[in-house]
Amino acid sequence: MNKISRIKQNKAIRQGFTLVELVIYMTILGSMITVLTSFVVLTYESKIKSQVVAEVEQSGSQVMDIILQTTRNATLINTPLAQASGSSLSINTISGITTPTVFDLNNSKIRIKEGTGVATNLVGNRLLVNSLSFSNLTEAGASGTIRVQFTLTYNNSSGMKEYDYSKTFYGTASLRP
Repeated sequence: MNKISRIKQNKAIRQGFTLVELVIYMTILGSMITVLTSFVVLTYESKIKSQVVAEVEQSGSQVMDIILQTTRNATLINTPLAQASGSSLSINTISGITTPTVFDLNNSKIRIKEGTGVATNLVGNRLLVNSLSFSNLTEAGASGTIRVQFTLTYNNSSGMKEYDYSKTFYGTASLRP
């Protein structure tokens, strides 16, 4: 065998990877997969947290708007009495059909009941109301003023930290003269 054919034969034999090279490549590949997986998991957790925060914020704002707008359009505050607080609000409205309109807390849900109608929940099943307070700030001779406060929490049945979010909402409304 000539020298050139032996060199070609040796070169053909050595074209595979050594064990050290294989270990290095596998380590690099494993590190890249770990980093990529961590990035995907963090992105997913951030997405969940954003959705939870958005739902609590949006629902809380909508409930507060309903309570405050209904109060502004009311003609009389029945309960709580002036300079008192309570867990429900009863107001008379312009329409006899919706008088009295009552806001209260039942089974961790804020409800509205208009006139003789059925009480309906203002928050969805994924949200819980921890507290609801109405303070009648009305001074003698003034039109009625109500301060509303409630705490809305996402119902974290899974126990995952991404679903933990709670916010307290505050608002004040005065009856139109």
